[in-house]
Amino acid sequence: MSGWLFSSALHEISGQEVPAKIERQRMQLQDAMLDTHFMLGQLRVAVASDPDQLNAFAHLLSEMGAEVVAAVAPSSAACLAAMPLAQVKIGDLEDLEIIARDNGAQLLIGNSHATDTAERLNVPILRAGFPQYDIIGGYQKTWVGYRGSRQALFDLANLVINFAHEEIPVFHSVYAQKPADEVKPSCH
Repeated sequence: MSGWLFSSALHEISGQEVPAKIERQRMQLQDAMLDTHFMLGQLRVAVASDPDQLNAFAHLLSEMGAEVVAAVAPSSAACLAAMPLAQVKIGDLEDLEIIARDNGAQLLIGNSHATDTAERLNVPILRAGFPQYDIIGGYQKTWVGYRGSRQALFDLANLVINFAHEEIPVFHSVYAQKPADEVKPSCH
C-alpha cells in the first residue's frame, strides 16, 4: 500500500485530517523524486532480497523509471506475483550475479553478503536487508514511509553519481588569451 493510500485510509477510519507534518513529508518525497529521476531513470538494477523488500524496491524503482534487470529472492511468497517484473528467480547470490551480468546491471541492492558480487560486477551496492556487518548502523536505517522512501532515493542517486566512470574532458575556450598548454591555474 502506498503512503498516500495508507494516509487516506487512516483519515477515513479516524475522521481526522492528515497531519501537516505528514503532508509536508509527502511533498518532500515528491521533490526528491523530481531531483533523483535524472540519475535513476533507465538505470539497470539488480536486487537480492527477501520477497517483501524485493517487492518494495521493484515498485519504487519502476515508478522512478529504473529497470530491475535481475531479481532474486531466497524463498517464494505471494507478493512476488504482483511485482512489476518479468521474472523473479528463487535462488542465491550466484544466481543474481549471473543474471545481473547477462542483463548489464549498473547497480546492486542487497545485504552485506552481496558486496563481493558488486565488486565482481564493478557496480555500486546499496546495502539493504540483513545482515549488514560492513557498515556501522546500517541495520537501523528507516526504509518505510515518505521519509524512508525519500532517503532511499537520495542514497541510490548518490551511488550513481559517485560511481560514474565518465571523465569530463577539460574545456579550453576558443576565447582564451593563451594556448591551452600555457594556461596555468592561479591561486587566489
